[in-house]
Amino acid sequence: MARVTLGDRLEVLVSSPHLSNRDRVFAASLLAHYQKRRSLTSGRRQWVDRLEAMAEEIKNRDPSEYDALVADIEDVMTRVESNGWSADFLASIRDQAKRVGARLSPRQQEIFEKIKSENTPEMAQRRERWTEEYRAEHKATAHILASYYLNSGYWLDMARSIIDDDNYVPPMDKFQKMSDNKYAAKVLAAWRADPRYPVGTSVIERPGKTNRLKKGGMVLSTTERIISTAAGCKRYLVLPYDSTEPVLVEERCVKLFRRPKTS
Repeated sequence: MARVTLGDRLEVLVSSPHLSNRDRVFAASLLAHYQKRRSLTSGRRQWVDRLEAMAEEIKNRDPSEYDALVADIEDVMTRVESNGWSADFLASIRDQAKRVGARLSPRQQEIFEKIKSENTPEMAQRRERWTEEYRAEHKATAHILASYYLNSGYWLDMARSIIDDDNYVPPMDKFQKMSDNKYAAKVLAAWRADPRYPVGTSVIERPGKTNRLKKGGMVLSTTERIISTAAGCKRYLVLPYDSTEPVLVEERCVKLFRRPKTS
């Protein structure tokens, strides 16, 4: 009877249906080393025994131990976007669970629970209605935020698409992240706030803030796109009294212009 070599054993491990993909890749690296050197170091040699023991344990495990986990993962898979990162992650841990039972690592379990909480049946139903909801309820807000993000340097691809393509509908999850943070909250609060200086008001620059309204000007618009989150970031379009070209200024950079009394 032919002697079974380390190479023979590693070839079995490389194709074993009872090991995870990561373990089979590791076995393949051991096999490549063995084929090149015709031997393994003592440390690598120990891993052959460990991998064989893992495969044998998994082979003999009662499937009922992990059927519930696999079913849970596959249920969540029906509610995530099929071409997204979450779908790939779920497919990976599902295949792992089928091979190695319910032994997800703590980090894998944490990520799975997060994806599961974000993809409840209620959320899946909302995604189906998202296009209609976005156009009816969020499109105006999206344009306000997109203008800010184009200046700040974040969410650039989505912001450009929102501004440039009137038919574009951003993914619901990404839009929620873009609009549900402290910076977006400041932009929207400034946009919705009543202007301190309504249209028609005469304003003048505050010292050291701008060199474009030294002689004052009249507010033409208080609904210009917001590009910062500083206090007083609401933007105005103002026509200087000494120019025919309007300028854009933030509310914090101007004050009420009181003409000097004439004697």
